[in-house]
Amino acid sequence: MPSGGQGTGLANLLAPLAGEPKKPRRPHGAITIDRRPFPATLASAQGVLPAANRKDPLKPLPVITNKDLEKGLYTCIQRGLIPSITDVTPAFAPSMDFNPFAEAGHGSGRPGGYHPHLPTPYRDHVATSFPKGHPLGDGYVAPAHLKSPSKSPRADPSSPSPPKQKPKRKSAPASTTGSLDLEDEYEAVAATELIIVRGQMRDTTHVFMHFQTQHRHKWGPLISIIRALESLCEKYAIPLVIVDGPRLADLADVDLEEPSFEELMGCICNVEEVRSLMASPGQRFKLGAKGFTKAAMVVQSVARMFLQRIAYHELRKRHLASKTMASAWNIYQKHCQMRDTIKASIEARRQRWRGTMDKFVAEWAQLSAGPRVVVHLPSISHSQEQTQSMRHFDSLQNLQMAGRLCDLRDPNVTLIYVSPFPVAPSVVQYYMKILGSQGVVGAEDRVTFLHPQHSQSMPKNVPLTKSVLWCSPLLKVLKKLTEDKVAYLVPGVVGPDELILAATLMLPMLGPDPSNAKALATKSEVMKLLAEADVVVPIGASDLTEPNHTFTILATLITKFPRFPRWLLKIDHEVAGRGIAVLDLHRMKELQAVNWDTVDVAELKQRLIAELNEFGSKRFKTVNSMLHGSWSSYLKHFQQSGGIIQAVPGDIVSRPVVNLFIEPTGKVELQSIQEQVLSPQFCESGCCYPVTGFDEAPIWAAALAVAKKAFQRDVTGFCSVSFVVYREDEQMHLWAVDLDLHLRPNAAIHSLAKFVGRAPGATLDQATCQPYVYSGLIYHPGIAKIQHSTFFQLCRTKGISFNVQDRTGTLFHLVDSLLRACLGVLCVGQSLDGALGYFWSAVEFFQHQLDTTNVDDHQTNLPHVSAVCRTLNQKRLYALATKNKHKRRRRSPEKAPPKKDPCEGASVEPSVMAMPPEEGSKCAPGPSPPAEESGNGVPVSTDPARPAVEAL
Repeated sequence: MPSGGQGTGLANLLAPLAGEPKKPRRPHGAITIDRRPFPATLASAQGVLPAANRKDPLKPLPVITNKDLEKGLYTCIQRGLIPSITDVTPAFAPSMDFNPFAEAGHGSGRPGGYHPHLPTPYRDHVATSFPKGHPLGDGYVAPAHLKSPSKSPRADPSSPSPPKQKPKRKSAPASTTGSLDLEDEYEAVAATELIIVRGQMRDTTHVFMHFQTQHRHKWGPLISIIRALESLCEKYAIPLVIVDGPRLADLADVDLEEPSFEELMGCICNVEEVRSLMASPGQRFKLGAKGFTKAAMVVQSVARMFLQRIAYHELRKRHLASKTMASAWNIYQKHCQMRDTIKASIEARRQRWRGTMDKFVAEWAQLSAGPRVVVHLPSISHSQEQTQSMRHFDSLQNLQMAGRLCDLRDPNVTLIYVSPFPVAPSVVQYYMKILGSQGVVGAEDRVTFLHPQHSQSMPKNVPLTKSVLWCSPLLKVLKKLTEDKVAYLVPGVVGPDELILAATLMLPMLGPDPSNAKALATKSEVMKLLAEADVVVPIGASDLTEPNHTFTILATLITKFPRFPRWLLKIDHEVAGRGIAVLDLHRMKELQAVNWDTVDVAELKQRLIAELNEFGSKRFKTVNSMLHGSWSSYLKHFQQSGGIIQAVPGDIVSRPVVNLFIEPTGKVELQSIQEQVLSPQFCESGCCYPVTGFDEAPIWAAALAVAKKAFQRDVTGFCSVSFVVYREDEQMHLWAVDLDLHLRPNAAIHSLAKFVGRAPGATLDQATCQPYVYSGLIYHPGIAKIQHSTFFQLCRTKGISFNVQDRTGTLFHLVDSLLRACLGVLCVGQSLDGALGYFWSAVEFFQHQLDTTNVDDHQTNLPHVSAVCRTLNQKRLYALATKNKHKRRRRSPEKAPPKKDPCEGASVEPSVMAMPPEEGSKCAPGPSPPAEESGNGVPVSTDPARPAVEAL
């Protein structure tokens, strides 16, 4: 309600009474006390409320005159002119010119009067400061509606006040009389605000009482909201809050369990001032001693909270640590228990398997002659680091399939062959046809090909045994096929997985003990075993790790044995020539002009050590550059795995390999002796049979001694011993250089060559093997582009085939379909020269059909195979020239035009050749000698050539 309306109503109610006649006093008498006259009454009679007001309390009270005011507020309250519930505290403020009986802030000049039903106006928010000692606080800035009205001369009640027009109201017409209608008065009261001072609602004011009477039907929710407002004001020490009554009533109409902060702030009129006070830091601690106490309590509570927070975090940290430790300890205990359980289960299974192995050894003689099931598992169980770096790994694992299928020549054998991938039906048909041509009956019914399911989705280059262990359906099939039958397992490279598989299937294993096989898989342990067998080993050292120590020993060996032109470093755990580094002494600058008769050996040794340390990357040549890209990488691998040093003779005659079979009873069977053929990268590339140029008896004796010593270390099954035969001082010398405890692919090929080359009607034991040459695995991406039928048709067109009647010709060693882009070539002849002729024709066929110009070296080894072909021819010529040194015949090239060399342009590295041909020698082909010497038109050189100098 505007303040003007309130002022007008108050002026009408407090109309001046100056014109009214004075009422006569009541008569009174006088008394005399101690002769002094006293009035009859000590106090005059005071007026009372009119009878109408006494009968009807709701009627308007009479106007208070100046005379009534002179008698004091207490008298007015006692007479009923001012209701007893009226708050008259502002009237006693010492520093405010506040007159509760006059109109405030209007300056009308009319005689002042006070009507208790109307509130003090709170408009025109102009700030003012309260003086020191005021109840609202020192220096408190009050809004304008609490500002004291300006001092003005009090109006004389006797003088008439100028007329003041009352503003119009929508509810009632303007009043022209000097009194206010009762209905308008109550409407004005309903529009006013409630006051909260220092967190306490002023509930004794007429406005509050009227607000309570008007909203008594919902007073329960209202009092809850009022208490919430009081708590909010008390919490933030707000000295004065003006509450909008209608908004408070509207909020009570909403069914809320507890009003929110924003809803409470919506009921406050001076919300901006209240928010600014709430945002002021420390506002709730500014009011008196209670504020200081409250501040001290808050400081103490914050300090305690901070200390307790630190203690809680520390306790929580310790709790989490203890919980983690307890959990880790429980997991460790469970792990130990589970490990012990698994270990006990594995040990119990191994004990049962040991019993099976003991029974297998005791009954081997009867078992090998009766019906039996042989499970062939050609796995290469090397370390993951080695298998991941092998090219065509699955094809290498399946390379022994042809030789292992030859076990079907025995009618008592039922063969189960586990391959790393599904074997193509055309390949199976190819080998069944070979077996059938040699008189094997029912081969297809006695062989079962198995492979791990989902082999394509398995990781790359995973050993076959691990793949079988991962495939539970395959394990179930193997158990079903071998259950209640006499069966045993023939593994490839033996590792821990083979023992687990054998124990799982409860099959005896025809192979070495995995623990001993792992120990004998290093070059250093092999050298120790060969030394224990009393065979001559190469000059060198073993169990080397540190490069500096290795170079020191190497320099000592060079100065002590200067007759050896080359020295090899071999990494212990590497296989197939993958970890070899060659040192050619012709590259050593310190040895180029050395007079060994007068040289200071100690000084030369120090110079050699310095040169090896400084220029090792230039002096050594790693044969597998793809595996060891740099010299530092090779040294790092050498230091991690260890290695050996071996000397290389200058005049190597042959590198024979003896293939043995150690029966479980200890009996050693000498199966074959082959000539190992190396590629220019010092890796095994193939073999040929037979070996020539030396006596085989010492090699057989040395291999037998090694086999017996290996059997003492629980080695059974297939094994191979590698030797080097070299000439020195017109004498032959023999070194044992390596030992393999598994069936080599060349040994498996020997079984195939012996099987297809036997005479009709002869048993395999009585048959003698025909001379042959084997190329090893040839890989080229162009092979995958040739169809199976087209390939064999091209071979027949070029005359590359196998004659069943003569038992000579060319056989293709298929590991799978040609889509694998790799195969092998086995050439069998009546003589070694004839076999070399077939081999030469096959190499020429591949060179014409496959393009090697746009193929990287790591994608094909066809140039290396061509180099091997040339090397074999030179070795044969060297042996022939040595045998007929004084019977050689020369023909001029004019009489016989030279035949084009199909190996011309093949990359033959200098490391392959031991020494260049003698002065005047040529590589031009000569006339064709008789069939038993050359055969099939193989070009023959008239001058002898030195053999290759690879020592593996």
